[in-house]
Amino acid sequence: MDGKEIVGTWNRWDAQRSTAKSLVRQVYQYGLPRRGSVMSGQTPGADLQAELFDSTFETALERFATGLYDFMCPPGRSWRMVTPPIEHGRMEGEFGRSLLAISETLREESGKSNFPEAIYEAFLDLGSAGMATIEPSRGLDSSLEYTAHPYEQVTFAENHRGRVDSVMRKFTWTARQAVGEFGIDNVGKTIRDAYNEQGGVGRDKTFEIVHAAVPRTEFAGGTRDNLNMPVESTWVTVTDAETLRKSGWPQQRYLVCRFAKASGEKEGRSPGMTCLPDVKMVNMIEETVIVAAEHVVRPPILVPDSAFLGTVKLEPGSLLYYRVNPINAAVKPEAFISGAQPAFGVEYAESKRMIIKRAMYNDIFAILSDEKSRTATEVRGLLAEKLNLLGPNFGRLKVELFDPMTRVDLSILSEQPYLLGGIPSAVLAMANIRYTSTLALAMEYAELTAMNDAMMFLSPFAEIDPTVWDNFSFDEISREISYKMCLPPRWLKSVTEVRALREARMQQQAADAQAQMMMQVMDKQPAASMEAA
Repeated sequence: MDGKEIVGTWNRWDAQRSTAKSLVRQVYQYGLPRRGSVMSGQTPGADLQAELFDSTFETALERFATGLYDFMCPPGRSWRMVTPPIEHGRMEGEFGRSLLAISETLREESGKSNFPEAIYEAFLDLGSAGMATIEPSRGLDSSLEYTAHPYEQVTFAENHRGRVDSVMRKFTWTARQAVGEFGIDNVGKTIRDAYNEQGGVGRDKTFEIVHAAVPRTEFAGGTRDNLNMPVESTWVTVTDAETLRKSGWPQQRYLVCRFAKASGEKEGRSPGMTCLPDVKMVNMIEETVIVAAEHVVRPPILVPDSAFLGTVKLEPGSLLYYRVNPINAAVKPEAFISGAQPAFGVEYAESKRMIIKRAMYNDIFAILSDEKSRTATEVRGLLAEKLNLLGPNFGRLKVELFDPMTRVDLSILSEQPYLLGGIPSAVLAMANIRYTSTLALAMEYAELTAMNDAMMFLSPFAEIDPTVWDNFSFDEISREISYKMCLPPRWLKSVTEVRALREARMQQQAADAQAQMMMQVMDKQPAASMEAA
């Protein structure tokens, strides 16, 4: 596509999501006010909580993002493991330990980068807008760098399988930033004129730029270079519709992840959208309770007509002067008791807060945080039922975010071969990815309980007929449990080693039995000779 086509496509895709943007803006208003510029810009330094009466949703959203960060991709421990493409095969012994070393390299390099800040911002968008976009790239001060792009900047399209393959991002840069990135000769007349204004006053002017990353449909023969890669990367100015740069990526690096999808939609749906009615209700209740409580603490005053001398003073310690009624001296100003019950509103609001926290999965993360006072088995048992709700969403996170992000990370690191120990790129491209975080292992544990339940049900039958256990391949069960629990490959012997060990043991047992028989024969020979004599 040329510059005009790219700008036109962005405008068309952005117009198609106008209704979704309106919904996202409502969620941002209550849960992420600092991102409230979805529909229009906001003044820097403005009071973003001016219309809010309750912060439950905002704190629940932060707990959601923190929980995913702490229990899905924690910085202090390894949370993903690269394993051979064919388990129990030749590659397991040939590349298993090298791939484990690469897993450690991934952890170290992402730990040196800005990954924690970027992934946290992405999780905030995921819980509120239902969509997060993160871009891994080569860093200036580290091997890897990550950028979380705001919801309003990104539009996308899906392929025939429902996977995001075309992404466009519109953002603003100053003339100085554009020239620093593309060079003075490549930015177009409008930006160049602003940059060259006398005194440099135009260098701070902002201009809209669209970056399109779309799949290439045709490839030229020969070497794969920046202009002959699977994903075409094109930068365009909106004002002039001029192409600033055209290059390519070996794979899509704008990783767009949706938390959930409604039927027939491509935009994401978030847990924040699910509990938005309760969020609005809590804010209305809080506003009402505040008014009711003020009526109780500082009630309105009932006064007879023309009873006061001056104005009513409600400050503590103030003196109220009023005229005494000569006919009925008992008539005097008194407080008006409205009968409001703020306690009922507080109790009802608290029930709504619990709904909001559960919708944002705060209860799951609270259980995971309680590992210090419970054993791992107890924690996983408590999580078994609750994780069924998060399971489908975790699967989408894995497919749309973590798997492609790991592939892109490996591709970037492969540009520095010393980091990957000489592993062929073909092996890295096919390698399996396993997740070893607390949340991932807890979800795997839910599957492993099936074997434990089967053993409990079959135990009474095995007491009657022990041959029942012959139906099970305990070797396969034990290895699968080890893989499900993401034990490092070096902790397990290969299938070939186990087979050789068992054959050696059987040979040793046969030799021991034969030696025992020989000893028994030799012991019987003297006795037989004495009887013959």
